[in-house]
Amino acid sequence: MPYEPWYDDYAEVHMLEAGKMLHWPLNGPHRVVNENMLNVSFTTEHWTDELRKHYAVNYANGFMRGRTGFNKLSQQTTGLSYYAKPRAGRNGKIQPAQPAKKEGLHRRLPGRPQNA
Repeated sequence: MPYEPWYDDYAEVHMLEAGKMLHWPLNGPHRVVNENMLNVSFTTEHWTDELRKHYAVNYANGFMRGRTGFNKLSQQTTGLSYYAKPRAGRNGKIQPAQPAKKEGLHRRLPGRPQNA
């Protein structure tokens, strides 16, 4: 999601002091402004079964948008469409894109013939 300046009109502002922290929901929009002092930021991940399901659906949706051009894909984590999406996402991760191979863009391995 691209940032727009008017978002600040609806933002919650939190000024943190030493020893304090802040967190927000997964994929929640946020903007951090560091003041003129020492700032330490880090990201942690806390996974539950429900978060894993959402991650799998979001990953598969991104993969399918790129391959099919569909922009309005369900984010449901139940039902038939959910069970197909993680498989589609995994297949996209481990199977190289065939058009790249046809265009001669695949990696040349030592000892492998050029036309293989």
